[in-house]
Amino acid sequence: MNYDKQDNYDYNRQPQDADPDDSGDFGYYAEIKDDDADDGAAAQDSMEEYSIPEEPSESGSSGKGTGEGGAKPRMRPVAWRLMLEVLSNPVEGWKAIRRNKLSPAKTQSECFYPMVSVVAITEFAVLFYNPGVGIAKGVVDALCGFVAVFFSYFAIIVMAKLLMPGDARRALDTNFGKVFVLISLSTLAVFYSLLNLLPMLEPILVFLPLWTVYIICRGARFLKFPKEREHLATGILCLLTVGIPWLLGLLFSKVINYQ
Repeated sequence: MNYDKQDNYDYNRQPQDADPDDSGDFGYYAEIKDDDADDGAAAQDSMEEYSIPEEPSESGSSGKGTGEGGAKPRMRPVAWRLMLEVLSNPVEGWKAIRRNKLSPAKTQSECFYPMVSVVAITEFAVLFYNPGVGIAKGVVDALCGFVAVFFSYFAIIVMAKLLMPGDARRALDTNFGKVFVLISLSTLAVFYSLLNLLPMLEPILVFLPLWTVYIICRGARFLKFPKEREHLATGILCLLTVGIPWLLGLLFSKVINYQ
C-alpha cells in the first residue's frame, strides 16, 4: 500500500524538462538539484548587490590598472630640468628631450616662459648696483628684456623659413624643431640673467652665449637637416638664435627711450 503511494507520488512530481520515458526517483532528485541551483544564483546576485567596492588608489584607479605588478607609470621630467641637462651635456640632453617627446606647449609653460620672466626680474638688479638709477629705468629694462626674448621665438621661426633652403626649413615645422628653438632661447635667457645679476663679471660672462651656439651645433644632427644643407642651416640657426634677441632688445630700448 505504501509502495503504491510512493510510486504515484514519483510520477506526479516528474519535472517538465525530464525525459517522458524516465520514471522513478530521477525526476524528484532532478527537481531538487534545479531548486538548489536557483538558490545559489540568487545568493550570488545578493552578494554582488551588497558587495563593497574597492577604494580607488591615489592615481584614481582601483590598483589593477597601474600596470603589471601594480607598478606606477614613469613620470616624465619637467622641461626646465631637461634644459639644464642640455646646458651640462648637450648631446645627452638633446637625446633626453627627443626621447621624452616634449611638446612645444609644455616646453613653453614649464621652461621658456619662466626663463623669460627671470630675465625681466633680474633687470631690476641695476637698482642695487647703481642706486642713483630710478625705478623707471628698471621697469624699462625689464620690459625690453622680456619682450626681446619672448618675441625672438616667433621671429626665429619666421626668419628661418625665409633664409633656410626649402628642404631644411621643414625641420623647424616639427614639434621637435620648435622645442629645439625654445630650449636654445631658454639657455640664452639663463646667460642674460647671469649678466644682469653679475655686471662686474661682464667681460667674462659676455662670452657665455657662445655656449648656446655650441649647444645648437651639437644638437643640429637631431633636427635631421639634409646632409648637403646641414652646415648652412646650422649656421643660420645659430645666428638667428643669438642675434635676434640682441637686435630686438636694442630696438625696443631705442624706441622706448626715444618716447
